[in-house]
Amino acid sequence: MNTKKFQSKKDEHKKFNEYGEIMNRVNEKKSGGRHLYLRRVKDEHSFKLKTDHSEIIAEILFLEDLHKAIQEAPPEAIAFHTKRGNDFAEWISYAVGDWWLGSQIGAIKETDPEKVRAEMLKLMGERISRLRLI
Repeated sequence: MNTKKFQSKKDEHKKFNEYGEIMNRVNEKKSGGRHLYLRRVKDEHSFKLKTDHSEIIAEILFLEDLHKAIQEAPPEAIAFHTKRGNDFAEWISYAVGDWWLGSQIGAIKETDPEKVRAEMLKLMGERISRLRLI
């Protein structure tokens, strides 16, 4: 195994995360009252909660609304969005801009939809509570 290449990728990932955290701090200062991660995303960046490729059951514009939607979503929707990667983690990272929470959600290894739901709700609930205090 080429450890130099592995180390290089590790360094690259670390720098990417550091950059994300710096940008998060800059955005926090610009956002005024409500924390930036709790603000509405642009319409074109909404999360479309689905049970399959054709049925949209909710269109989400706020992190807090995603948290609520995950509580109420059928297991099929959780399974659909976590089958190939984790759509929730991608949306949180890119549309909301919360790289830390996105990486935590993306690291969930569980495959049972109810267990995935429970882990996501715990992580999101704790994060939202902290963000409300900032």
